[in-house]
Amino acid sequence: VLGPTGWLVLEDYGLRGFPFPWKRLEWVVRLYDPQHVRLYTPALVQDFSRQAGFQVVDARNFKVNFVFQGWALLLKKSEARIPQR
Repeated sequence: VLGPTGWLVLEDYGLRGFPFPWKRLEWVVRLYDPQHVRLYTPALVQDFSRQAGFQVVDARNFKVNFVFQGWALLLKKSEARIPQR
């Protein structure tokens, strides 16, 4: 639970941006991690974060290996917003 001025760090890995049979790779990842559902891009997670009321303060990508890249986001809880109807 975050307070009104809370900060959050998210870190995960995702697929690198070159052509590859990603669906097959995700199947292999599921064998290793049965709870795996989907690999998200940093841009998509930033979008989800903004929709959830967070401000992206910093975003970093880093190489993990030939297939995967890591990413980390520093998020700050946005000011109170008026709910849209």
